[in-house]
This record gives sequence, C-alpha cells and structure tokens, in this order.
Amino acid sequence: MIGSKTLVYCIMICVILSCLNTPVIAKKPVQPDINYILDTKKEKTIQGLESLSVPQAFDRLMSVDILTNEKFLNKAVYYAFQHRQKAAVAFALNAMKQQTYQQSEDGEVISRGIAVYVSSKVFEMFPDEAIDPLLQLYQNGDPITRANIVRAGAIVNHQSIRQLLLIALDDKIFFEEEEEEEKERIESIGNPMRVCDNAYNQIVLKYKVKSVLRTISPGHKVETRDYHIEKLKQILSNQKFQ
Repeated sequence: MIGSKTLVYCIMICVILSCLNTPVIAKKPVQPDINYILDTKKEKTIQGLESLSVPQAFDRLMSVDILTNEKFLNKAVYYAFQHRQKAAVAFALNAMKQQTYQQSEDGEVISRGIAVYVSSKVFEMFPDEAIDPLLQLYQNGDPITRANIVRAGAIVNHQSIRQLLLIALDDKIFFEEEEEEEKERIESIGNPMRVCDNAYNQIVLKYKVKSVLRTISPGHKVETRDYHIEKLKQILSNQKFQ
C-alpha cells in the first residue's frame, strides 16, 4: 500500500512533468556561455575530449586543472559531449544513484562530491536532455538519489527545477543514514542530513535569499532545521518563487 507521503510526492512530480508539455508557461533554460577563447593549452585539451569515451571524458573533467577553472570546465563539458548529449546525461544520472561516500578495498573513505559536481555541469549545459529524466529519477529514486539530484539539479535554471526544490523542502527523509561510515561521523556531531535540508541549502545559496540562516548542517537540531525551512517557505511564498 502506498504511503500518504509517497502519494503526495508522486502527485506533485506528475504536476511538474505535465508542465514540461505546456509551451505557454515553459521557458527555455539558461545555459552557460561558452563563446570565449582560452589559452592554447586549454583549447587543445578541450579538442581532445570528444575522442574519449564518456566515462574517460568524465574522469578527465574531474582533474584539478579543469575542475578549478569554471570557464575551462563549462567549455570542456560542452565540447566533450555536444554530439552525445543523451549518453552524457545518462552517465551523470547514474552518478546520482551513488552514495556520497564510498569505501575503497583498502578501507579508505572516498568522496564522490566531485562526480556530483561535474554531473551538475552536464545538466546545466544540456538542460533540454536533462530536466525530464532528473524529475523522473527524483520521483523513483531512493533518499540518496533524491539528495544528490537536489544538489546537482539545483544548478539548472528552469521553472520545473525550482518547483522540484520546493517539493524537496517537504522531503524529510534522512539520506545519510544509509551511508554507515558517514552516519557514524555525522552522529558524533549531530543528526544526519535530510533531503529537505539539502534543498534548503541549495535554494538559499543559488537564489541568494536574504534574512535567513545561511546553511543547515548536522550540528543543527531537527526542530531548528524545521523552523528555518518553514521560514524559508514563507519567504518564497511571498516572493512567488517558481
């Protein structure tokens, strides 16, 4: 039997998906500008990305020289995947399903935050290919997947993604409790993070919301988080955030 919360999420996501087929209210997503020339070495690196497989290209995009230069990264993402956008988006969507922290064979805890970030740049660069699958995956995904989508999808400047972030403010599932190593670390300083906490942080950061707590963290009690989330929802309601 479907729980009431699950039913509400499904209904709200269906509403968003239906909006994608309504040209009257749909606005074209804003993509990063890549009409500029970088230095010769960077341009040569970018030219070589298209010949790599999608996984190889993702690995190269996660290297420090590209990752730390946003103009370099944006242009590299575009030229690496411009002729295989669906394949790149599919690869990025798969990264949303992975735990944020994973343990290697030798016991080392590895963060996949960089992979989530590079995936977000793929979504931002190719929003027409990414938006619909992102919404579908959020609807069907587990808490970890939904939390990653909130983190990565928030970068896409489109009405349906803003609506998704609003829905996520009511998604009070703890996603970190499924990551045992990270759960132990988080519980030593507070409560695990929830999907709604991630949504709060992304909205406040991306849309520069004023007069609110800047960031929710594990150190905040759940009751405190809920108070600030409700405050944010009220502010967004008054501003007609959509």
